[in-house]
Amino acid sequence: MSRAEVGDRIIVNFVEEPTFERFDSDDWPYHITLLPWYKIDDSKLINWDQRLKEIADSYKPFQAEVGEEDYFGNHRDILVGRLAVESFRPLHYRLLNSLQDVDGTLRDRSHTGKDFRPHITQRYEALLPKGFELTVAGFSEVMKIDRDADGNSRHIVHNYYFRQSGETAA
Repeated sequence: MSRAEVGDRIIVNFVEEPTFERFDSDDWPYHITLLPWYKIDDSKLINWDQRLKEIADSYKPFQAEVGEEDYFGNHRDILVGRLAVESFRPLHYRLLNSLQDVDGTLRDRSHTGKDFRPHITQRYEALLPKGFELTVAGFSEVMKIDRDADGNSRHIVHNYYFRQSGETAA
């Protein structure tokens, strides 16, 4: 697995609306990874942003329930709560296919497509219990940046919100 480099991006759903624009890589808020780290040429960013808006506009908010605990990561040291694949697979595939359409490149394909396993990354100081209901109402694009004066190395590029009246795309 390749590590993310400065300029790489990732698509996540934040469980709670972020009240910040930057954060440290060791301090990720609760989040669901919808599309893992990728690179995209700057010349494609306008088209990519338009595609992300179109995807968000085609969905309505939906509920998800935290399932069994598991450990992910190279060293199986990242505590997660599993989520139902069926709830997230269509959205994941739309993001994945759109990235390919604009010639974006995934850092690591091993957990995408048929191997996508949706999960919420837990925070040890406040675990979300099995059965916890959360509302998925959009997604955010986050970029890895050079560490700033406050120690932050992640920047929220844009938040995309699902339309209340949209139909859930299948």
